[in-house]
Amino acid sequence: MLERRHGRRFGLIALAFAMLLAGCGEDAPPKQTTLTTPTLAGTAAYDDRVTAGPVTAKGTAGLPRTASNSSGTNRYSVDLSQLTGPYALRWIGPDANDQQVFLYSVATQAGTANVTPLTTLLFAQLMGQDPTAAYAAFGANGTEMVTDEKIRAAQAKVTAYLRDVLGVSVRSGDASFITSAFNATSGDPMFDTIQALEAVLVTNGSTLATLSRQVASLARLCIEENVVIDIAGVSREFCPATKTANREEDDNSVIDYVFSAPTNDTLTVRVRGDEILSADYVNAGLTYSCSGSACGGVILGVAASDQTRSLTFTSATLTGTSEGAVLNGVLRGAIPGVELPVLPCSTNKFFVVLADNTVIAQCVDAFDPLNIGGTLNTSRGATPSRAVYAFADTSGADPAYPQVELVTDGNDSVVSVYFFQYDPATLIPTVRFACEAEACNGITLGPVTVNTDLGPDMPVLVRNVSFANTTLSGMTESGAPTGTTATLKASFTTVYFVDPNTPLVFPALAGCDPASDTVAIDVLSGPFNFCSAEANRTTSVLDNGDQKLEMFDDQSFAPIEVILRAGAVVSVTYSSPVSQAFRCDADCDGVSVSLPDTLGHRTVTFAGTVLHEVQSFPRPGTRTTTLNGGPLVFPPVIP
Repeated sequence: MLERRHGRRFGLIALAFAMLLAGCGEDAPPKQTTLTTPTLAGTAAYDDRVTAGPVTAKGTAGLPRTASNSSGTNRYSVDLSQLTGPYALRWIGPDANDQQVFLYSVATQAGTANVTPLTTLLFAQLMGQDPTAAYAAFGANGTEMVTDEKIRAAQAKVTAYLRDVLGVSVRSGDASFITSAFNATSGDPMFDTIQALEAVLVTNGSTLATLSRQVASLARLCIEENVVIDIAGVSREFCPATKTANREEDDNSVIDYVFSAPTNDTLTVRVRGDEILSADYVNAGLTYSCSGSACGGVILGVAASDQTRSLTFTSATLTGTSEGAVLNGVLRGAIPGVELPVLPCSTNKFFVVLADNTVIAQCVDAFDPLNIGGTLNTSRGATPSRAVYAFADTSGADPAYPQVELVTDGNDSVVSVYFFQYDPATLIPTVRFACEAEACNGITLGPVTVNTDLGPDMPVLVRNVSFANTTLSGMTESGAPTGTTATLKASFTTVYFVDPNTPLVFPALAGCDPASDTVAIDVLSGPFNFCSAEANRTTSVLDNGDQKLEMFDDQSFAPIEVILRAGAVVSVTYSSPVSQAFRCDADCDGVSVSLPDTLGHRTVTFAGTVLHEVQSFPRPGTRTTTLNGGPLVFPPVIP
């Protein structure tokens, strides 16, 4: 009996001890969780050499991250922390001739992403834009453009292009250019394909950059618009490179809408009013046609404000000699009498149609130091500053350097739109068209997306701006109207940022040092004093014989200059410290300049002299500044 009691007691003690241990376990600190840093890693290489080149990853949001494949291999790994996918990648290194080359790639998520000549062509095909420009503009647009499905389709098209145009077979089959592991050594199917591509480029005297642009241009055509044509069960994309809409000489009531593809096939639709008369598709010398009621699958859209019309093909059957062609898709006809080129860019582009139907068209570079995917503003004038956006192709391909300038008041309303181009010989603008304020029709300021990559207290405002047949008026070098107009069709992505820590503001109102003279200046934000000691004034003779009387503010060194011609005032200009100039020309009222005294000194007096803001084109802006002060003594002419 005693043993049974003791056994029972020991059993209870053991049970209690076990429960105590269990309780201790529950109160112990939890196991630490290992945090996994999202990364992209893969092989970044142009050839079989090991090159320590930087690989930079950009996301649809967040600041770019850079790493280097400097581990003695062609492998890289880049941290994606604080980046939002999808991602674009860029590798910088040497090509076979030790010339700097840029390779690109994309990824929908963290994991593997190779960066090679093949992924560069895929990137060009996917984005439909020169890879350098596409990478620079990569941002929120990546969400729609970079998907697994679209990547697979782009690789299939690149594979077909390499095979059909260059005679290069992709030896790695359907393996992904981006995610499939490979070795940069001979015998690896992926690398052998890269080497075969390089050999063809050398033979053709071409480069990867040139080939990428060609691929991108063809891809852009199909991204912009296309019709799928099925002949004998084989489908092909018809992607116009040029389009015209011209009236027939024999019957002016008939318009021929003609679309031409880079493959030399054409599609012509003849229209009278709202009636489809006929449609003809010509490919490789074979013609497929319909006429009258047989063209029921072709629907003509309502004319837009610029007289362009859509042409919708819904199982439209065109009959050939032995078989038919079935068309599906939508094309937009050209402006009647105008030939619009198809540009290799989806946005950040412009078309300017002149009065004689000449078209000036370009894709523009995005001035994008913040890596957001649009053109960053420069600020002009005191808060609320003008935001100035310059849109141009800076490659220098067109020596006339055509460009569009958009100026907004803050980020809220349009101040002006200015199109101009230079005479390449003189570098003086010879074509000038502009609109101002309410006269700028057809402009849509899209919704704003707030980017906080720089921090919550430093917002960056991103929006799309479109121009739908905005009418611009021509002007001479002096700003006089020419009586001509131009039409602007364009779309741009703008990036608006004003550093809250360094706003542009005029000086506070304060008295001048007794040794300095005062010019009271009144501006939009209120009055302040321009203080200038006599030692900070000069008189000089310009190359054309005019005299310039110039004085500088003692603190900001901002100048006020008065130009004299034969003793008369030609202009007064104040170059303010807020990156904005003000000037009067023929209307310089209230400024008087004395004749030189016996020592050659002149005096200048301002009495309510109104200066207007200087714009990029030769017409005064709406902001003004008023000068009062003097007499101010200027020294004799410097010999």
